[in-house]
Amino acid sequence: MMEKTVRQPLLVAGLGFIVVMLAASFIHMGFFDSYVAKTPYLYDSENNMIGAPFAPFDYSILGTDFNGNHLIYYILKGAKYTILGAFSIGMVSFFVAFIIGVPLGFKFKGTAKVVENTISGPLFYTCLTYCL
Repeated sequence: MMEKTVRQPLLVAGLGFIVVMLAASFIHMGFFDSYVAKTPYLYDSENNMIGAPFAPFDYSILGTDFNGNHLIYYILKGAKYTILGAFSIGMVSFFVAFIIGVPLGFKFKGTAKVVENTISGPLFYTCLTYCL
């Protein structure tokens, strides 16, 4: 099993990125109390005031917003909610589909065909809308 997983470098890289983001988000919450750094203004070499927003890599890795808040901290602050929310929605939809699909597949084969034909139409139109 592990040998097949290692042969999929994009899978390993994607899962690694998700795990690192999730861990960094929880570390940011636990150790830094979800602190968002702020740089509202700075002075250049000629002692002129420079105001926010700052470009990426000038004073912060992803730059700042109009109020001077560093965007990387907002990403770390919300990553845990986004990742865990997407995971929980996926698990709920899987279990609902499993609970509905197993009885339809084994017990009510005639009804399963009607349900499949009914559901495939809206799925087709949704995919078509996304493609356009």
